[in-house]
Amino acid sequence: MSDKIQLTTKQKPSTDGKIDTYIRRAAEHLHIRPWQIISYELTDQIVPRIFYVNYRTSIENNNIQTQHSIGYEHTINNCSKRVNGLLPRCSQIYYLYEYRLDENHFHTYYTDIMTDLSNPNIEGVYEMNVPLDFRLLITLGSICSLRKEQQRTNILSNLYQFDELEFLSLSEQTYLQSGTLQCIYLYIHQDNGKLFIALFIPNNCRVFIGILDSIRENHMPNLNKLLKNECEKRLQKGINTNLLPINEHQFEVKVDTDIQNIWKRFNKIIANHENHFHTYYTDIMTDLSNPNIEGTLQCIYLYIHQDNGKLFIALFIPNNSRVFIGILDSIRENHMPNLNKLLKNECEKRLQKGIDTNLLPINEHQFEVKVDTDIQNIWKRFNKIIANLRENDMETRTLSIYLAMQSNISICDLQSSMLSSLNDYPKVTLSIKDKTNLYKGLDWQRTAARHALQHYANANIILVNMLEQCRYLHIPLGNFPDDPCLFACDLFYARHLIKHNHLLWCSLTDQPDLSGKEQDDYRMLLTADINDQNGNNQHINSTDNIFKNANDEIHSNKQNHPFEINHSGFYPTSCIEFELVDLAICAVLNFQKIHKAEGSNFDLDFGTTVQNPLGGPGVVPSINNTSMTAYDETSQCLPALRLLR
Repeated sequence: MSDKIQLTTKQKPSTDGKIDTYIRRAAEHLHIRPWQIISYELTDQIVPRIFYVNYRTSIENNNIQTQHSIGYEHTINNCSKRVNGLLPRCSQIYYLYEYRLDENHFHTYYTDIMTDLSNPNIEGVYEMNVPLDFRLLITLGSICSLRKEQQRTNILSNLYQFDELEFLSLSEQTYLQSGTLQCIYLYIHQDNGKLFIALFIPNNCRVFIGILDSIRENHMPNLNKLLKNECEKRLQKGINTNLLPINEHQFEVKVDTDIQNIWKRFNKIIANHENHFHTYYTDIMTDLSNPNIEGTLQCIYLYIHQDNGKLFIALFIPNNSRVFIGILDSIRENHMPNLNKLLKNECEKRLQKGIDTNLLPINEHQFEVKVDTDIQNIWKRFNKIIANLRENDMETRTLSIYLAMQSNISICDLQSSMLSSLNDYPKVTLSIKDKTNLYKGLDWQRTAARHALQHYANANIILVNMLEQCRYLHIPLGNFPDDPCLFACDLFYARHLIKHNHLLWCSLTDQPDLSGKEQDDYRMLLTADINDQNGNNQHINSTDNIFKNANDEIHSNKQNHPFEINHSGFYPTSCIEFELVDLAICAVLNFQKIHKAEGSNFDLDFGTTVQNPLGGPGVVPSINNTSMTAYDETSQCLPALRLLR
């Protein structure tokens, strides 16, 4: 951090004391002021893996000794401590230990750790399958700061541990105030061997478009007219003018037959902002944390769509109203319409819908369209454009940049081989999918241009809505989920569980992480008795998944429910009692009204005292009743369900 600040300050050699004071003051601001997080991304930075182990006896009294290396023993002893907490399904706590291992240590000693966890002295291992990014979202959210006890430890350090940061509420600091974002919009769509890439830079109203086609022909329409029409449609719908790109844009369209040329071009355009990005973290930690300073981030929109061997790429730069377009086609012919007119029409449509003018790109844009038959030429061009964004606008731009992306090509593939310059930017993905076979027609370039400008006209509106939801969820803008409603339920529930000292049971699969006892929790399997072919009674353990039906056919169900018997028929003398699970949340919240309406008697409702495995005054110290642990799922889940209400 200090090296970066020295590079960006110009002081005379005789004022070394002032430089040192400036560096120290900037580091103090970094420690004291809150941090506003744009996105969590995978890097080489070490993130701790946290899990819990419930031992039947104290590890100090463990008689089973296993030979390990000295380094492993030292690491394990330093990262474990005894804690208290509520286990999932009210499992009994014996000796619960928390382990906080660096991810590299976890992979280095993975075999030794798994050997230790197979110890019969262990009752269960919890939170082993909690995703690392989900834990970050739960613990730190969108705004965090350095803990007060850590602020004076190493004031010039720029490396911070996970435990040194703490969650901040939006009541203490507003997250990304309006007017503090500069967005660059990247649109990519690939379909049927064709590729369309558009990079929109709203600040200077420039758009870079790359097209992969079989021939180098530019068939783009009047793009400014097209954009104007889109804005007018939105203005008619009441969209605020501030949300639409109503200015005239400068479009640069290039059609190429080699996709590598397209990627090279856009890599150069994106990487153009490289010098400015070096001061990105300084801007975030100082300017962005000050609520009185506006204009610290700018957005560039990148649109990519690939379909049926065709590619359309558009890079929108709103600040200077420039648009770079790349098209991959079989011939180098530009068939683009009047893009400014098209963009204006889209903005007018949104203005008619009541969209705020500030959210629309209503200015005249400069479009640069290039059609190519080689996809490599397109990638080269856009890599060059992105690389040049930093250098060309260094003197006139004062806002840090984040990249809004919409692409039907995965980000991992783009960053690894196509647009490597994307690694230098925080990215916000817009989860909008174009229909398949979009580029089937002969005039596919016009279709691609119309769809790209429609998405560009909607981009700012979507980003504003995403930002409002991120403020509500307390998550970074770059980690906005595809299904925000379902994710919000998981996120809020997990935060409440942690606040009330519960251990989580979340995992990446449909099955909960119940410390490796998932099979044991299927109640019917604990005492299931069936008859074999000779009529002998056989007891089925919880690990058995195979049953015989009336026709002596063996059924195995290992993926879904492990117990299933199907004997179709009518049984007039039989009476069964069954329990309905997986009710909707509204049914759980209104269970009292449901029981009252049905006239039933629910003895063990949410207000009944539950046996607490942690013990304490007024409660049973432990759950030792085998029948309850085996069957009474209502009692076991009651503490977690009470928090859900």
